[in-house]
Amino acid sequence: VPDVLFPVLHGKYGEDGCIQGLLELMNLPYVGCHVAASALCMNKWLLHQLADTMGIASAPTLLLSRYENDPATIDRFIQDHGFPIFIKPNEAGSSKGITKVTDKTALQSALTTAFAYGSTVLIQKAIAGIEIGCGILGNEQLTIGACDAISLVDGFFDFEEKYQLISATITVPAPLPLALESQIKEQAQLLYRNLGLTGLARIDFFVTNQGAIYLNEINTMPGFTGHSRY
Repeated sequence: VPDVLFPVLHGKYGEDGCIQGLLELMNLPYVGCHVAASALCMNKWLLHQLADTMGIASAPTLLLSRYENDPATIDRFIQDHGFPIFIKPNEAGSSKGITKVTDKTALQSALTTAFAYGSTVLIQKAIAGIEIGCGILGNEQLTIGACDAISLVDGFFDFEEKYQLISATITVPAPLPLALESQIKEQAQLLYRNLGLTGLARIDFFVTNQGAIYLNEINTMPGFTGHSRY
């Protein structure tokens, strides 16, 4: 019997509470967030709703299901927020199934791609700015790492960029004013504590040129490849 298991399994089944529930049924100790926190953070829609109650903003988002995706509702969202938008699975990891859409001609193809990963999909207004990550370690006492920043020549930080860094560069510490970095760390710690995260996590934000902060996602088991940010 192992002393402890380190489930370095990123994304579906590894980061959504499934493997955590199995380990608990087997009474095996493991590293990282428990079932409820893992499942909640994988469900981006629920995560953003709870973050909003803490005063933490997210990009304007529309939730669609395989059975309720009225074109008129989608059209109204686009009229209100414009292009570009991101279409992404509500529950997936490593940026799988995400498409950046800049006009209506690509809309249906992007929805089909996203729905291949689950029954619910998000349409999200693109935030012009930089992506910032904040790594946290611990339980009672937390160690909050320096923020990192992702720079891209074009496109977005998709699966290929995350694991190959073709044009992306990651800068640590992020080139942020101290007051802004402090604000990001405060929001990250608030989320970590209030959502019941344990062990470790990386909390990702978008920061606009005007200094506005928007929650992107929480990785309850960050990637641990040679290119990963945690």
